[in-house]
Amino acid sequence: MEDQTMVEGAMEQRMIALVKANHVRMYRAELKRNVASGEVSVADVMELLRDPPDKLKTMKAYELICAIPRVGPTKATKVLRRAQASVSSRIGNLSRPSLEVICLQLQHWNR
Repeated sequence: MEDQTMVEGAMEQRMIALVKANHVRMYRAELKRNVASGEVSVADVMELLRDPPDKLKTMKAYELICAIPRVGPTKATKVLRRAQASVSSRIGNLSRPSLEVICLQLQHWNR
């Protein structure tokens, strides 16, 4: 009886984690769509990079940068290289100086 309760508890925790992960994926996908359509501006992206919500901290910076109109894989890679970050760097793991370099580049393109 006790084993069954533990299994049910573990399954419940797993379902909660799956729902939470799905919400995070949906949030990120919507954000990328809104960035690509221009509903979310480059200035908003810079603000999100500087102070990311928890849902964005584990997202790759490359993915968000690539969603910006007129910024493809080549430009995104160059921006990250200038910031001494790799294309696999997560937003939450970027250092302040790296974030500032990225934001300066994005600001330059935003003109």
